[in-house]
Amino acid sequence: MRSSRTAGLLAPLHSADARRCITLEVLLAMFFGTSIMQTYYASLGLGQDHVNNLQSIQAIMMVVTDIPSGYLADRFGVRRLIILGVSIMTVNS
Repeated sequence: MRSSRTAGLLAPLHSADARRCITLEVLLAMFFGTSIMQTYYASLGLGQDHVNNLQSIQAIMMVVTDIPSGYLADRFGVRRLIILGVSIMTVNS
């Protein structure tokens, strides 16, 4: 039996929007990661073992950062978080 705190944390995962978002993220990761990125990594001269390691790291980082980013979006607002993310990507480019 789940405690009330655990049930409260997992409740948003049962909404239809959350299921659609998770499904879309999984599908994008599967198709983009396996087809386009493998070809790109191979063109850089990386072996299959290195490609698999990079894709594993990407998947792990997606899982690790999803929950904190959702918390930050709830706390500070989605718009602010998107602006921050785009700003960081722009500076890193």
